[in-house]
Amino acid sequence: MTAVFRHMGNLLYQHETGAMEDKMWESYRRSFKDHLRSAGWVAWYLDHPHLFDERLADEVHAILEELASEGVPHAVAYTSTS
Repeated sequence: MTAVFRHMGNLLYQHETGAMEDKMWESYRRSFKDHLRSAGWVAWYLDHPHLFDERLADEVHAILEELASEGVPHAVAYTSTS
């Protein structure tokens, strides 16, 4: 799991620095969001946030907010406690 989140952090960095086009980033972000629909992925991340920088944390939290607005139970539970 560390490698997947590390990879997403790298992709986010590439997008933020202009090395990746928006359409490509949006595709990766959709895939990441699909993974975060799994409670196990979110639970793992929440146990290990110290391994990643703030940019990735901000992105994970933004996605969880989106998922909560879609009614995904573990995201709703997360956003009600954060």
